[in-house]
Amino acid sequence: MQMFIANGIISVKMDDIANGLHISKRTVYKLFPHKEDLLFAGLKAFHEDNDNERDKFVKEHNGDTLSILYWLLQKQIDVLPKINPIFYDDIQKYPKVQEYIEEHRRAEKAQIRRFLAEGVKQGIFRDDLNYNLFLDILSLCGQVFSKEKLYYKYPLIDILNNGTLVFLRGIMTESARKKLNF
Repeated sequence: MQMFIANGIISVKMDDIANGLHISKRTVYKLFPHKEDLLFAGLKAFHEDNDNERDKFVKEHNGDTLSILYWLLQKQIDVLPKINPIFYDDIQKYPKVQEYIEEHRRAEKAQIRRFLAEGVKQGIFRDDLNYNLFLDILSLCGQVFSKEKLYYKYPLIDILNNGTLVFLRGIMTESARKKLNF
């Protein structure tokens, strides 16, 4: 996944994968007959690792929404500079992977709903908003991000700062914004 994210999927050859793993190309093809199979397995493992890391952090911090939010934002700040915008274009060319991504997004949306509800209980997020509408708006913004290929026009960190953080400031309570220095 590191190679795909850094260089784009199409430019990474199965030879590159084999060399990076110190195995033969034949072994790679035995395990993954098509590049899409390898990408699918890699993306799934990537998500599982991230989900496990997040779940461990949540458990260690007793579901403290503010700590979790800060940690999630920091993870994004760490990952974004490593992503080559070509990756976003390339990944759209793999139907099986796209289907998996949509499935993962739906599952994430349910988790985000629970996270937002817990944040409202903890006084982190405002209690006067329709969070279903909020998540639909975020989803549409993500679609525009992809359709308009904004990742070529603006650095990903700027998209985070000017998009996600603006939304977060809008849904956070005043006290939570002060605690996070937003």
